[in-house]
Amino acid sequence: MVVSHILEHGSAHSKIVLYFESLDVNNDGIISREDLEACLPHTVESQQLIQKLLRQWDLNRDGHVSLEDFEGYINSNPHLLPMFAEERERVRLNSVSHELAVDSQPYTHNYPVTRDLFVTSK
Repeated sequence: MVVSHILEHGSAHSKIVLYFESLDVNNDGIISREDLEACLPHTVESQQLIQKLLRQWDLNRDGHVSLEDFEGYINSNPHLLPMFAEERERVRLNSVSHELAVDSQPYTHNYPVTRDLFVTSK
């Protein structure tokens, strides 16, 4: 019940913390390779995804993903913000994200938000 309340009515920060904590499997305050391995099936593709996620999320390059890294990554990627926004902001952000995508990529398609959106190509 608390989780659903946060997802529906919580602030962007509280939603980011909730997602971070769900990925921090061992509750040590960082997201590590071991945490992500516990969340994903053991495949070559998963290992490649984990490597990519850790590289992208570890903003200060200290070898692990802190809450600050994770939140910074989300806040620096406009296409992720609607997923964490408060309900009244979600409509506005979706509109802005769609406009940005249409302006920069004329053949952009909108897809439902999934965990895969945490990965962006660099």
